Amino acid sequence: MKAKDSIYLKLKEIVEKSGNDVTYKDFISFDLLGVHYSYTPGTIRNNFSVLRREGKIELVCRSPIAFYTLAGLKYEKGMTYRYRGVQNKIVDFYIKVFKIHGLNDPAIHDIRLKFNIPDIHSILPSIKSNLITNIDKISNKDITLKDIPLKDIIVKTTVHHSNNVTVMIACSENPIPFNSMGLSTLTSALTRVEERLQRELDTYYQNKLDETNEYDCNNGLFKVPHHMSWTVAMWHFGQDSSLGLSGKTFDINWNEVHELYHIYLKKRKKQQ
Repeated sequence: MKAKDSIYLKLKEIVEKSGNDVTYKDFISFDLLGVHYSYTPGTIRNNFSVLRREGKIELVCRSPIAFYTLAGLKYEKGMTYRYRGVQNKIVDFYIKVFKIHGLNDPAIHDIRLKFNIPDIHSILPSIKSNLITNIDKISNKDITLKDIPLKDIIVKTTVHHSNNVTVMIACSENPIPFNSMGLSTLTSALTRVEERLQRELDTYYQNKLDETNEYDCNNGLFKVPHHMSWTVAMWHFGQDSSLGLSGKTFDINWNEVHELYHIYLKKRKKQQ
C-alpha cells in the first residue's frame, strides 16, 4: 500500500475512533490491517501536504507541532472557544498538546508573565526602593527586585527599561499541578508581587503629595495592573523542560489560564 493511502486510512481510523486530531508522530510507527508501517517525519509531512491538496484532510492548528483531522469534520460546541476576536483555537490547542504528550495530569513550571507600568523604571530608583537588589547600568538597564521565596517556588521580578515588568515563577524541581489547588498557589504568588509593587507606587504618590502639601489617596494614576490581566509569556508543562510554549501565538492572560483549566476539566470529565 502506498504511503499516502496507509497514512490516510490510519488517520481516518484514529479520528473516527477517538475523536482526536493527529500529528506526524502518530505515523512514525503504526499497524494497519495486520501490516506494520513506519515512515520518516519528512515522508509523513509530504504526504500530509498531498492529502490536503486532495481535500481529504485539513489543518486544525499550527504550532510547534501541526494538528490535522479529516476534511469537513464538524467540531463539538466545546471546541469553538475564541480569544481576542480572532479565530484562534488556543484553548483547544493546549488541550491537544496535553493529549499528544500524554499529559493527563499536567503540571506547570518556570512560568513567565509580563505587564507594563508607566514610569516604573524611573519610579523605583527615585524612591530608593528597598526591593531593588541590582540595577544593570552597563547593558540592558534592568532592575532586579528581591525574590519572593514561598514553600516550593521562588518568584523573581525584573523591571525593564521599557517599563515592562517580567515575573518568573521558578519551580522546575517542584512543578505545580494544573488543578484548582495549583492555580490557587500560583495566583497567591502573583498577588504578592502585585501588592508589593503597589506599595512602592503608593509611596511614590504620597511623596509627590507631600512635596506639594496636598493630601489625597492614590486616585488611580499609579496603579499596578491586576494580576489576572498579566500575559503569560512562557510556561513549561511536565517535568523539567519537556514541553515549553512561548511567543505571541500562545499568549494568554492569567484569567484565561483559569478558563483553560475549567475547559480542560470539563473535557476530561466528558471523556471519562
